[in-house]
Amino acid sequence: MEKINVTTGEIRINFPNLFEPNTRLDSEKPKYDVVVLVDKNDQATIDKIQKAFDQTVAENKSMLGKTKVKSPLRDGDEERSEHEAFAGCYFLTAKTLFAPKVVDVYGRKLSESNVKSGDYGRIAMHPYPYSFNTSKGVAWGLNGFMKTKDGEPFGGDGAGSVQDMFGDFIQKAPEQPDFENTDIDDDDDLPF
Repeated sequence: MEKINVTTGEIRINFPNLFEPNTRLDSEKPKYDVVVLVDKNDQATIDKIQKAFDQTVAENKSMLGKTKVKSPLRDGDEERSEHEAFAGCYFLTAKTLFAPKVVDVYGRKLSESNVKSGDYGRIAMHPYPYSFNTSKGVAWGLNGFMKTKDGEPFGGDGAGSVQDMFGDFIQKAPEQPDFENTDIDDDDDLPF
């Protein structure tokens, strides 16, 4: 069986751990991961994901048995209604043990300071079957992320505005001297 690769249409990312592995996942090795938010109107991406999922289930019936494998796309309006970012989206989490490729639209490597929750891009990923104790299903391996444009950060920056935090203490900044319009007397004895 050849690995099935999926490259999404433009999606948004949430909770990206693309540069350092996520160590908060209980009982797992630290993994790089990202929540992929797919607009419910992006039928082409939804179809690509569903087709890859269906093919993976069909090719791995012996491992998965008669287990009804859940859809790869979870409904953000139903499962994450308390989070504004998930509204109108399906979502899934893609993970990997290895650092994913993170690039811009020109294929140039990006640093962590260039990527945040809410950004737009494309995800390259692959489905794979798993069977662990009594749990069986299909998960998503993260290959890479291509950032296509900045997005408004989800939930803000968490701190609020500077005015909200320090409004009563903010002082008027001193005026900066205007060096361009300063008269300099040609007769000044300058050492140079």
